[in-house]
Amino acid sequence: MGGGGGVEERSPDSQAVPSVVVVDNYPEVDKTVLVERIVRLQKALARKQEKIEFMEDHIKQLVEEIRRKTKIIQSYVLREESGALSSEASDINKANVSRRGGIMASLYTSHPADSGLTLDLSLEINRKLQAVLEDTLLKNITLKENLQTLGSEIERLIKQQRDPEDAVSRK
Repeated sequence: MGGGGGVEERSPDSQAVPSVVVVDNYPEVDKTVLVERIVRLQKALARKQEKIEFMEDHIKQLVEEIRRKTKIIQSYVLREESGALSSEASDINKANVSRRGGIMASLYTSHPADSGLTLDLSLEINRKLQAVLEDTLLKNITLKENLQTLGSEIERLIKQQRDPEDAVSRK
């Protein structure tokens, strides 16, 4: 333990077996209290390490979510700059739905058009629509990236196909 030192003595009969005599340098310190404190501190350390590990995992998840949302925001910005946030046909459709009434009409107008629409229901619909929107946007972004990859691959193949033809026509 941390408080005591050991002195090794050898008896003349048994040269091979050392005996240890403990010299207590701190007799006023209760060793069981120290052991209990060490155990408590080790348990606290283990809890802190588990908490740190949980927090690191949570941070990784949040960073991934931020990356996804950043892509969505970038997509919004690009669409807004090009003026394509909502088409005229979409606006006309929203106006028709809001005239008919119902829960969806309440979503498109600033006042409730349906008495069955509670705040909780409205929030639930909003959450679900937001999840669908985010998922759709991410899929659209992925498809756009895939189209760009396919376009560059087609371009590369066309150039590769033309190069042998150019070599033959030069001869």
